[in-house]
Amino acid sequence: MHHFAPVVLQPSHRRGGGADGSRHVTTWSQYLQLYSPANAWLDDARALRLLSSAYSYVLTLSTFLPELMETDSAPHAQELKLHVIGARAEAMMPRYLWDELVFFHADMRFDIKLIGDHVPVMRTRKPKTTGQKMEDSTSGVRLEMINGLYHELEAGKLQTPDAFVLYNPGVGHPRLRESWRSTLEIVLASRKPVLITSFSVEDQQRDVVALQDLVATSPVLKQQQLRFRCRAKQNSFRNLKFQVDPTNIGMPIQTNNRVMVVQVVDGSEGSSV
Repeated sequence: MHHFAPVVLQPSHRRGGGADGSRHVTTWSQYLQLYSPANAWLDDARALRLLSSAYSYVLTLSTFLPELMETDSAPHAQELKLHVIGARAEAMMPRYLWDELVFFHADMRFDIKLIGDHVPVMRTRKPKTTGQKMEDSTSGVRLEMINGLYHELEAGKLQTPDAFVLYNPGVGHPRLRESWRSTLEIVLASRKPVLITSFSVEDQQRDVVALQDLVATSPVLKQQQLRFRCRAKQNSFRNLKFQVDPTNIGMPIQTNNRVMVVQVVDGSEGSSV
């Protein structure tokens, strides 16, 4: 089993897409078939769990990219600027995993900033550097890691992105809800689409309530409403490995189990879950 990743998941082993560069998969089995059409791996639940634990973050983003793009955006050869807020495990991923975005969206380029107080601080030769860039002009993905809380970063230091991504933030968790408030006000007030994943149905329900309450009570978001560009639902590219929730041992959780895309709009434009 330990030979699965190095032997199978190599770009040279992967089958290409259509002439226009477009590819489309909706399940882990379909994704694995790009590398190994044979059923040997497809029928192995352990292989799928291993695959999903590595690629869940990037394939979740790839799948819901259309919901993150504004309708008036240029359809071709564009660069999408994304801020991944509260980054943790995703900030530790090898950069080649992020290159999957270009494989599935060959006509796009990505500028991704991973921001959070758990983002590793890279040592550089220049003192007082807060961010570390990992750029590859040939891959189409530019990454920058920034250590710090989003709402505490210098005003004007970061331009407003095209969209935001929050992986399993727990914005509605009783212990985290208040600490997320200042950052969420900035994110939602930008009126940009926000992709949010959750560990479970309960986790997502808390997140939805917290977001709706914030929009209803925050002076910054006065007369605004929460719109769901993608309804709250189960994510087909969730991590298939179960984890134990230390606060609820009897309820196993999965990374990126649930997903939704929200955006703050004028009150008359809002929609329900």
